[in-house]
Amino acid sequence: MNAPAAVRALAAPPDAVSVEVFSSFEEAEPAWRALEREGIASPYQRFDWVEAVLGEAGAERAVVLLRRGDGEPLMLLPLAIRRRAGLRVASVPGGKHANFQLPLLSREAALGLTPASAERCLVEACRLLDVDALAAANAPRAWRGVANPLVAPGRARRNPSDAYMRALDPDPEATLALAFGRETRKKLRKKERLLSERGAVSFGAVAVEDEVDPVLDAFFAQKAARMQALGIVDAFGDGETRSFLRRACRAGLGAGAPAVELYALRLDGRVIATFGGAGDDERLCGMFNSFDGSPGLERCSPGEVLLSRLIRLQCERGRRSFDLGVGEARYKSALCDEVEELFDVLIPATARGAALAAVNAPYVALKRAIKRNARVWSLVEAARRGTRRVPRKAA
Repeated sequence: MNAPAAVRALAAPPDAVSVEVFSSFEEAEPAWRALEREGIASPYQRFDWVEAVLGEAGAERAVVLLRRGDGEPLMLLPLAIRRRAGLRVASVPGGKHANFQLPLLSREAALGLTPASAERCLVEACRLLDVDALAAANAPRAWRGVANPLVAPGRARRNPSDAYMRALDPDPEATLALAFGRETRKKLRKKERLLSERGAVSFGAVAVEDEVDPVLDAFFAQKAARMQALGIVDAFGDGETRSFLRRACRAGLGAGAPAVELYALRLDGRVIATFGGAGDDERLCGMFNSFDGSPGLERCSPGEVLLSRLIRLQCERGRRSFDLGVGEARYKSALCDEVEELFDVLIPATARGAALAAVNAPYVALKRAIKRNARVWSLVEAARRGTRRVPRKAA
């Protein structure tokens, strides 16, 4: 069922907040872009990023817009509606690609929109959309010091994984000294010298469309080689994900604000390390990275060299923070100084949605418990690698 545009949901809305639902992103775009400029949201809620990640995936689209009594927007939440276990579930777009999931909020919303009132409005919007439940993964407790209204006490469950962030000092040297430490920086300088002995080393952001495909092609090849060496399925190997990244790296590029920023470290023009992330004026959120692990280059640690130059550049741009996304890894905990708690949210709007929420909660808790037990998780990863290396029998 497609909801009509701009449907007034509540005759007597809770907490003097009215609800509208839109059946397309374009109808909500003016309010969306205004909140993007002036409100509070992560880079994963930018119009261009969400439009790129959905692409032609076929999900039914909707937007929920909450307004206060005078008509000013308070909160906007884009949704992708799909079938899940036979139910209609509305999700925050992006899935695992969206490392931080929250609505776009006006600054006024931070003063009076409680999780309880937001949830009542969202349940009403779900009923208008004939949706059984609303789901969000990777939901931070707060963003820029403002509470995420999706993370309601008693409803949200801790995510299996957390995110890793570092605050940036305006002085690049001060930030790098804290991020890498004296001995690590000494080793990095040696590795940079080794690289420079091999040829001309350059680093920078992709600024024109003609550079997008060559850098992404290098990323896909480097990532595939790395995952094959580890015996892990390449999460970037499917056509849909690759198409999304190609769209997202181009969207907004001409205006200097791409939905996904793409960076490359080159040696004599050859791409030897890459990084991609979603950014805004204050923060760059890491989505993916890769490096050339070929003999000779591996000892120069091109991935580390890229990260050091990347952090310097973000400081020079005036950004205040930088993160390496969701999921545990040694290099993340070494480089970042803050762990950001994330939550899994499932808000039921029907009895069937409540049943799904009841099943989902223990599943999320079990998955977190397994990932937090180093011994058990190492066995899971070993089993995965062993399974993926078993050749398939001929049909």
